[in-house]
Amino acid sequence: MNTQNTPNEVKLPIAKLASAALLVCVLGAFIGGSVATTQNGTMKDGMLTLVATIPSIALGLLVLGFLPARMPGMWGVVVLGVSMARSLMALAIGLAVYLTMEPSKFVFFLSLLAVLLIVLVIEVASVMFLVHEHTPEHSGVAAEGV
Repeated sequence: MNTQNTPNEVKLPIAKLASAALLVCVLGAFIGGSVATTQNGTMKDGMLTLVATIPSIALGLLVLGFLPARMPGMWGVVVLGVSMARSLMALAIGLAVYLTMEPSKFVFFLSLLAVLLIVLVIEVASVMFLVHEHTPEHSGVAAEGV
């Protein structure tokens, strides 16, 4: 197995992804808890989304962090696969939390799905940025009609 990186291979910015994902998780839980308090619920209803999102996002980013460097265009499928597994794991944990802790169904699942969607958008945007940043420009060639 060749472990040498070619000059065009890159790794994902895991530290930036992790900090953005953590921020989204905390903000989503806080906003969910705030919405719950307006509907005769408690802040706990929103904060319980952290129990489902933090472990699943941490595991997904851990897997992405240990993967070897790749060509920028090859990260898309990998990130979507890990994101799909992360979403399934978060929903499974979320269902267990819902059945045991009985938070407000609307607030809990809305917060959970919103956080998962926003983290997916962040991950896809980071892959698109990698592809854009590491794609060589073809100077002198007009791409008219393409």
